[in-house]
Amino acid sequence: MTPLARLAAAAGGPVLVLHDHDSGDATTGLVADGHEVLPLDGDPPANRRWGAVVLVVADRSALRAAVTSVPDVGESASVACLLTLDRHPVHLTPAPEWPRIVDLEARRLATGGVLTRVALESPMPAEAVLRRLAQLSVPARWVPGPASAPPPGMVAADGLGPLDEGVFNPIGFDPEPTRDVAELRVDGPAGLRLDGVAELDGVDLTAGAASHAVSDLRAHRGVRVRWTGATPELTRTVAELAMAGIPIVHDHGDPPPAASRQLLGEELYAALTAAADLGDPLRREEHSIGLRRAALLTHSRPAWRQRAATAAGRRSRRFPTCSVVLATRRPEQLDFALRQVARQRGVDLEVVLVAHGFEPDPGRVRDVVDGVPIQVLSRGGDELFGDVLTAGVRASSGDVVIKMDDDDWYGRDFLLDLMLAREYSGADIVGAPAEMVYLDELHRTVRGRAPSDRSERFARFVAGGSLCLPRELLDAVGGFRPVRRFVDHQLLQAALGAGATVYRGHGLGYLLHRRAEGHTWHADADFFLAGDRVSQQWDGFAPSRLLEVEAADVPLGPSGASRP
Repeated sequence: MTPLARLAAAAGGPVLVLHDHDSGDATTGLVADGHEVLPLDGDPPANRRWGAVVLVVADRSALRAAVTSVPDVGESASVACLLTLDRHPVHLTPAPEWPRIVDLEARRLATGGVLTRVALESPMPAEAVLRRLAQLSVPARWVPGPASAPPPGMVAADGLGPLDEGVFNPIGFDPEPTRDVAELRVDGPAGLRLDGVAELDGVDLTAGAASHAVSDLRAHRGVRVRWTGATPELTRTVAELAMAGIPIVHDHGDPPPAASRQLLGEELYAALTAAADLGDPLRREEHSIGLRRAALLTHSRPAWRQRAATAAGRRSRRFPTCSVVLATRRPEQLDFALRQVARQRGVDLEVVLVAHGFEPDPGRVRDVVDGVPIQVLSRGGDELFGDVLTAGVRASSGDVVIKMDDDDWYGRDFLLDLMLAREYSGADIVGAPAEMVYLDELHRTVRGRAPSDRSERFARFVAGGSLCLPRELLDAVGGFRPVRRFVDHQLLQAALGAGATVYRGHGLGYLLHRRAEGHTWHADADFFLAGDRVSQQWDGFAPSRLLEVEAADVPLGPSGASRP
């Protein structure tokens, strides 16, 4: 007996099974009096009381798409979701207004796929339960609903249409994969295959890169695409893998054809065709970041909604407004620090400079930031660092507040990448790891491998010079503590204690500058050079290429050596 048949037998009444067009085969064999098996665009009978309502789709990506078109089927005390291709069941937590839960299961099936089922004390709208499942299937703020469905003709007119950043994102990126490059190719007139991935042997990816395919590819150095015979399905899958940060390459004699190039968009096409060395861990991750950024900016749901609004003649802002609070007590660092903020692109930005113990020249400050809106405050040198930061926050007006430090290096897309991480992670606080560190006294650059250095993870800590959080959360936890040291740590602890989530994005757009002294957190060079902490190191100043450091901001070390 199939899982659906067993569920129907135990339902105590007629069962309604809804399925998308890719999962109809999974409903074969469900034959019983009074049961209904319908596609999502079908017309369920009116005024029926169902013993159970079951949604059958391929994976969590299909689930999130399906709930935008689930018809009004009325109430049921038993609701289930079968994901036929996924390997990880969705764990359901009820909303406060739900009836009491009588029974709940989330498990893998011996026949393949995963099942989540809830039995309630009294009936409730089945569509609300399925929407809740879709919401909890990924760590995103966005709640699926009819408003997210594209209007008629929009997908065809807008290339690949909106791709789900809640499913296809770089969360869990592996910087040290152990498996070789896989190959993605067209297989026959209507098939799509990944070769070299044992877990996906025989799986047709024509419907898109299922979430389990992304998970299986994490352990591989990348994917080589064979564009011969390219189809729209292949192009869509490539875009989904790119959003997930899977490093993608192709043979130089086999680039994306013109039709695929048009669907991909110029930014993603340029990232896909850029030179990539998947054998070098740093270069591999740089390539991945370029791909994911271009794909998320072009093909994610927020990108699609922004284009749809623009096409309709409405003003639309992709990201929240950003306020950078920059506090410094070192006048000699002022120009450097302001340049790091002023070079940010892709976000609506204001700067609040808080000079701690000195009075900067406002005219000079405005010249350095070159048109970026800025406020200049001065606080007494005896004030606590936490109070100095609080003064900056109170003067700011952005939706989100970002703390940047005065001696670290920041890539041009540092803030943009934080905004993207907020979208696909749904986290309350985002930031970067202190993965890349320049040790000033040794004139050496190191890349860490400790757990605190791992990127694209939910975490309990991010680098203090990268803290990004909404103003409402900062106010709710009481803001920065009135202390001289450990202000970042204490704020994070307060936020975590209040139930906030913290996400650590990639670490290649931020380079920590570690001097022998002058930090609020003490750690000598030996701490960063410990053998179990270092994955790569170079003599001299060796930032990631993503930083695009300007000549004026390159430090002069004792040997003058730097990485080419």
